[in-house]
Amino acid sequence: MCSLIDDKELKKIELDILIRFASFCESQGLRYYLASGTLLGAVRHGGFIPWDDDIDVIMPRPDYEKFLTLAKNGFDPDIDILNNHNASDYVFPFTKAINNKTVLIESTIGKEHPTGVCIDIFPSDGLPDGNLKTAVQFCKLKMWRKLHQYSYIDGLEKPKNYLSELSRFVFVPICKKIGPAFFIEKINRAAQKYPFDSGTDCAVVIWGYGEKEIIPRTEFVRPIKVSFEGHLFNAPGNYDLHLTNLYGSYMEPPAPNQRNTIHDFTAHWKETKN
Repeated sequence: MCSLIDDKELKKIELDILIRFASFCESQGLRYYLASGTLLGAVRHGGFIPWDDDIDVIMPRPDYEKFLTLAKNGFDPDIDILNNHNASDYVFPFTKAINNKTVLIESTIGKEHPTGVCIDIFPSDGLPDGNLKTAVQFCKLKMWRKLHQYSYIDGLEKPKNYLSELSRFVFVPICKKIGPAFFIEKINRAAQKYPFDSGTDCAVVIWGYGEKEIIPRTEFVRPIKVSFEGHLFNAPGNYDLHLTNLYGSYMEPPAPNQRNTIHDFTAHWKETKN
């Protein structure tokens, strides 16, 4: 009989994946950085944000692609690297490193797209020089991401206006018929138009916070160590700018009534542990 995984155990599994992932990256000379809420947790809490339950890392696109190639030859016996290249039912444009003894079902995509307890690995891509070209790049990615969302999410938020409702009525059936793989390919192809190591700025453009992700590349790639749950991991050299862009006054925790962990998934072991 399968046993459910509670919050404490979930975080323990995720931390173990992160430790193994970081060790592998450092042994192979690959650049990686804690990001988003994980980085915020490290800086503000020394670990997980108490009301958060996931781990996000960013890799420059060249390192990300190299990692995927190396992982094909075996990354860790307990960890599977999951993305649209090796799983036909995978719906995300980024990679998950999952504990292969677990199963995780997200409520918005259902049982037909299972993953596992994981960490999320996002590529960071280059951006063009100039505000207009950058705006065009984000606009293009926003369009592909919205169509991609239509292709797999069952529980979409209520449309904000009539135009949004009409757009959804027209495009959702078409996008679902096409399927996520088509849009993932479009997203990643568009994201790689500007090489990571040649531009002034970089950002995670395939997912996330849009233009808030923009950060100077040369400062970003210079890692510093931060403590997360008693272990040292890489953080962007200008993590203060990264966190300020995303969260504003990030050292001030939200009001108590906003500190909610909203689970949109269930996780369990594949079989009863000994």
